[in-house]
This record gives sequence, structure tokens and C-alpha cells, in this order.
Amino acid sequence: MIFSMLEPSRWMSLFRPAASIRKWLARGAGVITGGRVAAAVRPLGRLLRAWGLLSSAGRFVLIFGDGGGSLVRFQGRRVVDALFVAVDAEDGLETFRRYLGDDPTAPLMVSVDVLEQMYREEQLPRVGRFDRLTIVKRRLDVAFPHDTLKAAVSLNRAKDGQETVLFAALPVTGTIGKWIGFLESLSNPVTGFCLLPLESEAVAARLCPSSGDEGQTVWHALVTQQATSGFRQIFSSGANLVLTRLTASPPGDLSAEAAAMLIERELRSSISYIKRLGYAETDRLNLVVLANHDICAAVTRRDLPVSEVMALTPKQAGQRLGYGEVGPEDGPYADILHAQVLASKRRPRILLPTERLRERLVFEQLYKAGFATASLLALLSIFYVGSLAFDALDAMSTAEALQNSMALETQGLNQLRQRTRNYEVSIDDLQKVEQALTAFDKAQINPNEVLRSVALALDPATQVQKILFTAPDPPFLPRPAGAPAGAARGAQKDAAVSYEIQLTIRLPAMEAGQTDQVTRWARDIKDRLTRSLPGHDVSLLKLPSATSRAQVLEGTAGASPVVKPTGPAVADYLIRKRL
Repeated sequence: MIFSMLEPSRWMSLFRPAASIRKWLARGAGVITGGRVAAAVRPLGRLLRAWGLLSSAGRFVLIFGDGGGSLVRFQGRRVVDALFVAVDAEDGLETFRRYLGDDPTAPLMVSVDVLEQMYREEQLPRVGRFDRLTIVKRRLDVAFPHDTLKAAVSLNRAKDGQETVLFAALPVTGTIGKWIGFLESLSNPVTGFCLLPLESEAVAARLCPSSGDEGQTVWHALVTQQATSGFRQIFSSGANLVLTRLTASPPGDLSAEAAAMLIERELRSSISYIKRLGYAETDRLNLVVLANHDICAAVTRRDLPVSEVMALTPKQAGQRLGYGEVGPEDGPYADILHAQVLASKRRPRILLPTERLRERLVFEQLYKAGFATASLLALLSIFYVGSLAFDALDAMSTAEALQNSMALETQGLNQLRQRTRNYEVSIDDLQKVEQALTAFDKAQINPNEVLRSVALALDPATQVQKILFTAPDPPFLPRPAGAPAGAARGAQKDAAVSYEIQLTIRLPAMEAGQTDQVTRWARDIKDRLTRSLPGHDVSLLKLPSATSRAQVLEGTAGASPVVKPTGPAVADYLIRKRL
């Protein structure tokens, strides 16, 4: 509920919501809290917020001045509630504390709109980035030596490298000290402590943009009335703050004409001051006044020394700026509008935190960053362990699949062996033949040609019992350096062979006493092989011999036995292919 703590008859019109706002609030609440996903995630969000690891979805903006404070609550980018407490309310700050306690993790931004604000513009020389920080701090201390709440904001940089800097300071008066003590005692994180004129200086230019004629400087003046302070004037030029003045609201109710006269008088006084800051009569000055309908009409009827006047209600201004509902239809106060301007920024233009607020904010940021880092490492560890588990399962599945495939292949091979058992040539022999052919191709041997030449050298009465091909690896070995000549010749002799063939040939059966004839036969086969295989060296390794179980040993005691071989004769040959 939107309400006032003091003088309800006066302030109720400030924050009384219209029926459309109630409908919007109900619809927004349904969108935020409805849905299965929101219902599933909401308990985890509450737990993280209780640990201080997750900020609330809502946030607060507090605007305080010499007349009181306005606390505006946001959900996302829209206003959902607002509360005003006058400066002389008995339980004002505790009311704010209880209201903020409804959402203790929601961030709080503070905008100050008091009379005592000090600004000073200075030119910085062209220096490096690190030197700039030192110079700014030193000059800021010189400009405001006795103030602790002070900061600097860059306005522009000239072509020659010089930079214009605006120094701002907020004296810690009794009122400011009271508010600072209250803010430091809150559980809500204070993420911004800034000045209202600096944060709202671009509102007039956004509502009433103007480029001006060639060579003409464009100035903008914004006049708004706040329940917390009074009538605030903000003059800007070139998107920079030039002048700001605050006029306290007179006691009692002002008529529309009296308010317009007050605005005109203070406006003329401010114009006379900005003339000393570069304003000329030929420049363009656009005035934007935010007030209720009666005051807006009275202002437009007056003869003001400006180029253009735009008078709107705060609600109309909020709608033009895209903020939606920022107050009642005819409400005169712009507190909520200024809060919306600050809440819509990614970061304030200037920050004036106290030392305690700054330390607390840094600690919370480090705490959240540490938890985020630990959570990320834990998540990566979980992913890594899960990846290892999936890899192990995949390896087990692959091994099982390979075992099953091997079992199927073995079963198929056994079935094939069973079907081919009665073949003239077995599968094992075919595999050996295939392996032999592969070895022949690797050694560049043509076995068909060699065997054809061997067959031509033999007669039908002989039979080849065994053939052994051998290919030396490597086929050529150079003579080792410093080796003896004999060893070199032996190595070259072995190395000069491309391949070797050992033949075991069975000759016809021989009778006793035919040994010499069979030997001649074997030698004759050697000669024929030599002629049939040009480029080969053929040698007879073993002369024909034949033995059998019926072999008879004849002789006398003390003398050597005489063997009379009978049966088939066998001779061994070695064929070498020369390189």
C-alpha cells in the first residue's frame, strides 16, 4: 500500500495509486510468482538469499532531503510501491527500517537532494591514466579539504588533451549524519550513494531535445517539485551539469499562480547566474517544468525568458521517458520519477559512499565472487567426474560389444571350418598360401616364374618334396667400416642375395650298388637347374641317400660295417638369386 506517515490529507494525493496501477500490480505479481518453473526455483532462491549469496529480485531507491525521505520499491524496472516520511515524524526511520526488512537482501540506492551541495569545475592537464588518479585525488582534497563525502566526474576532454572534471562534495550536517547512521545500520546492501542533480541532469534534454541554430549553444533547465526538499532547478548544457539550485517549499499550500510566480522568480535569478558561466541571450534555453495541471497551465501563461517551455505532470514525463506509471494522474511531486531515473541506470554518475558502506559493499562483492568461484569449480569437478564416468561406461560398453562381435566372428569361423572340412584344400592351407603370397609381394618375388623354371629342369621321374623360400632382411648390407676383408667378403656374399630357395627332390628308387648312378643323376639335375634359372646360383647341399628299416648291415668283428642303401634317394639343393 502507498501511504504517508504525516499529514495524510496533504501527502495522500502524492502516492495514491489509481485503479490501473492496482490492476498492473496484480498482473505483474501473477507473472512473477506463477508458473511451474518459478515454483520449482523459488525455494532455491529463498535459500540463496538467506545465505546472502543472491540479491533479491526487487530493489529500493531512497531519496531524502531537508523535508523528509521517499522510499520507492521496484520489481524489475517498474514501481510497485512508495512511501514518504516527513523529517519531523516521530517514528520515521523505524518505519523505513521495517519496510526494508520485508526484503533484507534487496539492494538500496540512495539519492540526496539537500540544500548544501557543493560543485566545482576544474581543468586537468594532459597526463597519463595512473597520474590522472593521483592528480584528481590531490585537487579534490584541495577543493574540499574538510569534507569526507566527495568525488569527481569527468565532463569532457578537449582536443589538446585537457580534461574538464566536476568535483562534488556533500557536507556531513546533522541531517546527513542521521541518515548515514541509519543506512549503515541496515541489513540491505547500499549499492549507491549519489546526488540527485547529477543523476537527473539529462531528463530535460530527453523530454525536450533541440539542436539549435548553427553556432547556437543549447541549454536545458529542469524544474521539479519534490516532497522531500522543494523546488529543484537543474541547468545543463552539452549533457553536463552547469548549475543546480534548491528552493524550499513555502509553508502552507501554494496556489497555482503563486507556484508559477515562485518558479519564474527563481528561474530569472538562475539565468542571471549562468550568464557568468557563458550563457548569452542569443543561446537557446529550453525549460521543462514538472508539476500538476494547474501549475503547468499557470507557468505556460507567464512571459518567461526562455526559448521553449514544456510543462508536464510527472506521470506524463514518466510515460514519455518509457518508465510507465510514476505517480497519480495529477500528482505534483517528482520523487518517484527521480527514483526511476536512478534505478534505470547501469551505474550512477557519481558515488559518495562512507568508509563503512564502502567496506561492507566490497566484502559482499568478494563474498559473492568467492562463492561463485567455488560453485564454478565444484560444477566443473562434477562435470569432470561425470565425464570420466561416462567414458568408463562407454569403454565398458565398447569392450562388451567387441567381445560379442568376437564371439560371433569365432562362431562364424567355426561354422565355416565345419563346412569346409571335406574340401580338398583346407582353410588353414589357404590362409598360409595367402600369407605366403603377401610375403612374396613384399620381397618382390615371383614364385610362379621360379617354380615354372624348376619344373622345366626336372623330369617326370623326380618329385619335389619340399620348397622353402627365404628372403634376407635387409637384402643389402654395406661393408662395415674398418672390418676385416674376409668378414667384408662374407657379409657382401650374404648381402648380395635377393632370396634363397631350398629344394628337397626325391629321385627314383635305387637298387643296391646304384649309388654312383643316382649321384650322377643328382648332379645332372643341378646343372639343369642352373641353366633353367639364369641369374641364380644353384648348389647341391646333400647327395642322394636312401635308408629303410629293412636295411642290412654287413661286416666282420673289428671291421667297419658296410651300408648298402636301397629305396628312394633324396637330394637337397640351394638356389640363390643374385642381386
